[in-house]
Amino acid sequence: NTNSTDISPTHRYTMPGKFIVTLTSTSSLNNCPASDTSEITVIGKPVSSFTASATSGCVPLLINFTNNSSGQSALNYLWDFNDGTSFSFAKDTSHIFYKPGNYQVRLTVYDQFNCFSDTSIFNILVHDLPTSNFRSNKSDFCLGHDTIFLFNESLDAISYIWNNGKNNFFTKDINFVPDTFGKLNIELIVENVFQCKDTTEISLNIKPSPISKFDLDKNSGCEDLEVHFLNESNYGAFFIWNFGDQT
Repeated sequence: NTNSTDISPTHRYTMPGKFIVTLTSTSSLNNCPASDTSEITVIGKPVSSFTASATSGCVPLLINFTNNSSGQSALNYLWDFNDGTSFSFAKDTSHIFYKPGNYQVRLTVYDQFNCFSDTSIFNILVHDLPTSNFRSNKSDFCLGHDTIFLFNESLDAISYIWNNGKNNFFTKDINFVPDTFGKLNIELIVENVFQCKDTTEISLNIKPSPISKFDLDKNSGCEDLEVHFLNESNYGAFFIWNFGDQT
């Protein structure tokens, strides 16, 4: 409570709230008093505050922002994500960061009379992805005959998961012999130190190999032995017999 005896004083209100101002006048003629009152409302400064659903992550990173700002009047909001995209004016908002970097997200809060504003800052760290890439020693393989060699050429990766449809492998490079013919899809999932992942896939062609098999009518006998051989092979088109006697 402060008082003044000035005829027309000026007073600064440094706290928010409602204040009753009373002017009491006293007559110098007969010392009779008279009073007048008026109410003054002082709007307090808003306080900007918000939380984020995550402080870091991998691109593209979706963050949900929750506004915890306070003030004594209706508030207006301005979100600046510091990544070159447009502002948001919603109370709560979401944003996707598409590029790696350290972003200072700012929330500026204004009261409805634009008397005051307050700004809070939250750092969001966005990590880049590794690059999954590999090559094969060739694209066409013969079933039961050829070995598939896969050479890892990934970038910024520290762990690897290979999948050939039946098995998983965890070494940098792998090799295996296919056990079925047809189209074979190979997938490589890589992960970096920030647990960000990338995936790539290639298709290989596994060609059916012939099955070589034969039967014979006898396997022993006297000199000048004549043996009849029955070819029971599958998928073969051309055959070469070696009888083992250099004939």
